[in-house]
Amino acid sequence: MKKKLLLIVAVVFGLTAMYAQKPVDISKKYLKNYTQPYEYVNKISPEGDTIVDQNAEDAFRPLNETGAAAYAASATVGGESFQLYRFAKIGTPWKTEGATTQDDGGQTGWHVDLNKGKAATIRGAMTLTVGWDGFAPAIDNAKVFQTVTLPAGKYSFNAHYGQDVGGGKYSFLVANLGETIPDTTDVANALAHKRILISTTNTPITIEFELTEESVVSLGVVASFPDASRACLALGDLRLGGFVDGTNYTELKKLVAAANRMQEASYPLGVTGGKYSPEKWEAFVIARAEADTIVRHENTADPLEEGFVDNHTQAEVDAALAALQTAIDELNASFIIPFKVSTEGDERYYLIHDRHNTRHYMMVAEAEYAGEYKWRLEYTSGEVDKEDPKNQFKFVKNPDGEGYFIVSRDLNVPMSVGTEVANFLMFDTDTPGEPFNIKAAVGGYQDYYRLYRVSNKAELNSFGNFANGYIGFWTTTGEDAGSDFCFERVYKEGEINMSALLNEYNKVFGVTSEQFPIGTGAGEFPQDKWDAFVAERAAAKAILDTEDTPEAPKEQAIVDAQVEALQIAFANLVASMNPPMVFSTDAEEVWYFLHDKRADKFFWRYDIFEGAVKIVKEAEAVLTGEEGEDYQFKFVKPADAVGNEFFIYAKAAPEFPLTYIVESDKTIIFAGFDEDADTVRFVAGKTPAYDAEYFTLAVSGKPRLQLNSHRGFEIVSTYYPGNADDAGNDWRFIRADGSSVKNATVEDLGIIVRNRKVLSTDANAVISVFNLSGQKLNAALELVPGVYIVTVKGKAGAAKVIVR
Repeated sequence: MKKKLLLIVAVVFGLTAMYAQKPVDISKKYLKNYTQPYEYVNKISPEGDTIVDQNAEDAFRPLNETGAAAYAASATVGGESFQLYRFAKIGTPWKTEGATTQDDGGQTGWHVDLNKGKAATIRGAMTLTVGWDGFAPAIDNAKVFQTVTLPAGKYSFNAHYGQDVGGGKYSFLVANLGETIPDTTDVANALAHKRILISTTNTPITIEFELTEESVVSLGVVASFPDASRACLALGDLRLGGFVDGTNYTELKKLVAAANRMQEASYPLGVTGGKYSPEKWEAFVIARAEADTIVRHENTADPLEEGFVDNHTQAEVDAALAALQTAIDELNASFIIPFKVSTEGDERYYLIHDRHNTRHYMMVAEAEYAGEYKWRLEYTSGEVDKEDPKNQFKFVKNPDGEGYFIVSRDLNVPMSVGTEVANFLMFDTDTPGEPFNIKAAVGGYQDYYRLYRVSNKAELNSFGNFANGYIGFWTTTGEDAGSDFCFERVYKEGEINMSALLNEYNKVFGVTSEQFPIGTGAGEFPQDKWDAFVAERAAAKAILDTEDTPEAPKEQAIVDAQVEALQIAFANLVASMNPPMVFSTDAEEVWYFLHDKRADKFFWRYDIFEGAVKIVKEAEAVLTGEEGEDYQFKFVKPADAVGNEFFIYAKAAPEFPLTYIVESDKTIIFAGFDEDADTVRFVAGKTPAYDAEYFTLAVSGKPRLQLNSHRGFEIVSTYYPGNADDAGNDWRFIRADGSSVKNATVEDLGIIVRNRKVLSTDANAVISVFNLSGQKLNAALELVPGVYIVTVKGKAGAAKVIVR
């Protein structure tokens, strides 16, 4: 026995944990022939083994305007070919009214069009066409509906668009008591109705209605095209929804979908202006994950079947919904505005510019409207007079609600929306000021934000493609340099300028010891360098917290010194990384394969004919035998190295190290081996994504000039400015089996493996442990099961050990 629809109307509008309602599709219970391809008269049999011959009188439009047969396609069954009429009469139980008859014997009205639908395999949408294909140019009250008997309860009726939509000016989705549906002029008296607007999406049109007792109801569409020369309305599914006992996930699903669109790039984290609380972001991520888990574990079985039980109670779903909404609200509320709000007697002015390369600065300028000059918001680019009051603005809190007024210093008038040209921003004493609010820029651009109108969320944008350069409204969900604005504070004479310190602090606020692991292993950092950086970062924050307070430094030199100290501390930390490879010496050569982080992995290979480093796909690389030597490279630290500088040598050409090879046009620099070129020293660094296994290779002293697997240049490794996450700039070092290391036994080195640690029988021995990629590990820690290479200081050779 299937579950009954809810009959208690009182709980329809107030869901509770005790008596919850689950929205379900009940089309198959009450409707027939409700989805495309719609059944029509003389259709191919569902089994596809026979075809009923189509008669002209069964086709809805057997002739086109030229008098030729209007066939849709050929169908072959059992070796026999059949021609199908494109326009067919709708099958039962649909009823149609209002169709007109043409002189050629065809009709205009609702029909099944075998050329329309969501996809070629399921075409056959319910369609109303005028003007095209010989149909009449207009029609009045064309109706299609089916009549059902429904018990008391709350229902929804949905229409999904078919292949295309046009001319739905007087089309309505209707639910009506009785055995027909009303004319377009009388739909207001129906149980429910909604105009079918023109759309190119598949978002369904939905109406809802309620029955207090069992009733006969007609469900369908009524349309009039009184003045259309050509129009078409094609509908896909027409479905009926109802409610049964169970858990309602609808609102939680909507909120989870919205939450999943919230990415950290659009929520810069920090404790200074323009940032969101890291704690609130973490709480949001947890709440989102918990809510998403509940949604994913919804029971997807048919809720109309006997014995159906939801996996979660309504109370659990409601709690997750409330927790996620609270987390979102608190995250958004944690945003720290990136400017100081002006108050009476304490005014702070700003220059405001967009993110275009030319930097368009906001300014006020006179413009003529209807013979009268008014002040409007424009922009200027290039050199800007930062002392000109026309270029300066302050922010004043809206005393009556959300947002801030943007006030021109020159006019002392708040920005408002223009009356003559609605998309312009004006400064007019006769027009009330318009409150604006602020949010982070799309794409996570540091120090850039979006200003949007409180009343309708429309965003300010510098229309850089307009000759007269004005600021107007534009809303986009994606990145747009004209929608992103930065606020440069105009400091008064004698004020301490902390903008540079704030910028440096924001760069390193999110740096963690997980990104810069402490230790002596490969890719790890010294404790003292980390401690020095953390101390300078804390000192910078302490100074920033005093801005505009009596405790602020009295001299600019103090702030500037802290900027330099923070820069140096972080640079020293970055430079102190233990190299991710073992340096070769005269006594021991260690060779490596190198590949990038691209999905298809490109390996380095020495090309003897060009004397350059080429890159080869992993699938095409030859890493064994004599040919494998072309793929092997070693790293040598010179005696006069600064820090961990090194040269790179190819095993196939060990005479001189890697250097530059410049093309004749001087615009492309490749990585190669040229004895006439200056040698190049490299340093390894952390990737922007702080990968554990991948590192950058930059020219020493030029951290942005990095080796890159640039596939645009005949797949040759080249030098490329690294300043963002790029899989071609990230390299992994895999120790080659052919490393020239003298083999030694475990006994020779006096080492043992116990409790997943490599130990020595000599308490004073200095042990070094490497993985097979050549990365040095912390010998004092437990190792994961695997094979490792071990050396002991003062003893020749190395041994392989297995940790189980």
